[in-house]
Amino acid sequence: ARRRGRFSSLSMTRARETARLMAYYAVKGMKARKIALLWNASDKYSCEACEALRLWLRRYGRRAAIDISYTGKDSDYTLALKTVKARGADTLLLPGNTKKPAEMLSQLQSVGFDGKILGMNFPESGLENSGETSVQSCWLNRISQSDPQVMSVMNDYKKLYNEVCPPDETENILLVYDSVNWAANALYKAPGYRGEAVRHGLLSTRNIALAHATLTTDPRSHGPLDKACALVKASGVKGIFQRRISLKTDL
Repeated sequence: ARRRGRFSSLSMTRARETARLMAYYAVKGMKARKIALLWNASDKYSCEACEALRLWLRRYGRRAAIDISYTGKDSDYTLALKTVKARGADTLLLPGNTKKPAEMLSQLQSVGFDGKILGMNFPESGLENSGETSVQSCWLNRISQSDPQVMSVMNDYKKLYNEVCPPDETENILLVYDSVNWAANALYKAPGYRGEAVRHGLLSTRNIALAHATLTTDPRSHGPLDKACALVKASGVKGIFQRRISLKTDL
């Protein structure tokens, strides 16, 4: 149970929220001018992220000069990537869940794309075949295994259970850990222990420092408000944590 539990309000960083952060970082942090989008049309999360990304790019004074989709059946992106290269994009955004990112980055290498790359949900052990292009790619993740605070919790896990947490369970474990801390904080602040009082405690969460992020509850959606993501830079086959960024980060 401790490995499979999730708390949806913590784990569900919505596609639209991450897309807004992607637009913000691409424009303010990466200084993107001519932007290309490449996204998985057969994935619901990716479709929602791409739709929101177009909106937020316009809000930040940019637009997607090149907008190309692919499906889950595709494995060769060479034609699409040649188009991105030929039309002079300086930044490639990969909203949502990118299918086979190692192959895509390897093909970017082969077509000679030397611009900036920003994706979502970096597969921290999945770039073995991506070549040197992976060194130039950045990703927005809910959690990075190389984040010092995440590593600290995983060290405590090892001491407590006398085993190393499996890498593919790190996110689940950490979200359960933070959910317990969030609930404890809400119970401490709640005016009572009945359901309505605890609900009030959860909804009134403001800037509580958790292991993977600082959490504020949005009273309108009951989800996280402006929650930070981990900025990960791909170097070789590993994702290297850079820092946490949010819409409040000075870029």
